[in-house]
Amino acid sequence: MALARTIPEVHLDIERLGPDSAGRLERGDIDLILGGETMEMPSTLIRKLLYREPFRVIARAEHPVSRGRLTRKRYVELEHVVVWVEGRNAGVVDRALVEQGMSRTIALRIPHFASAVLAVAHSNLISTIASTVAEWHGLRVFRPPIALPEVGIVAWWPPQLHDAPAHRWFRESLLGAAAFPPSIRKLMA
Repeated sequence: MALARTIPEVHLDIERLGPDSAGRLERGDIDLILGGETMEMPSTLIRKLLYREPFRVIARAEHPVSRGRLTRKRYVELEHVVVWVEGRNAGVVDRALVEQGMSRTIALRIPHFASAVLAVAHSNLISTIASTVAEWHGLRVFRPPIALPEVGIVAWWPPQLHDAPAHRWFRESLLGAAAFPPSIRKLMA
């Protein structure tokens, strides 16, 4: 990581979002939260949209759907892995399906994107995830057969840390375009 090369004394603690994360961020116990723009966060926090990216559907290379087109009908017939974000019942995909009078079978709910990729890589499950995550592990990637909005990735931080020199440096180092992989830098341009 570029941050470690620049200042080797810096150490990061990365946590999974929990029910108290927003409150901890507001109090300054957490320095920064990165997440989807639809996350409910207090309006007192500073918010910066980093980039937007489309959704993609992933399946293992040998998945039966890999031999053909992923139709809407086939999409809802297949079993899905869903990354469950704390405090949310239905995500973007399920809301879009409901609007079209459809639903899908969720076979597995998990808390991490990396786990979704691994579950798909070793099963006949599919998952609809952000395009940058879809690029992992050489899986087969499809455009979703339903209209989905692009997902906005946002950074939030507490106002009391906004002008702190060390925090400003950290944000600029972490959130600068060079910190993101090429696929994300392309989306930010």
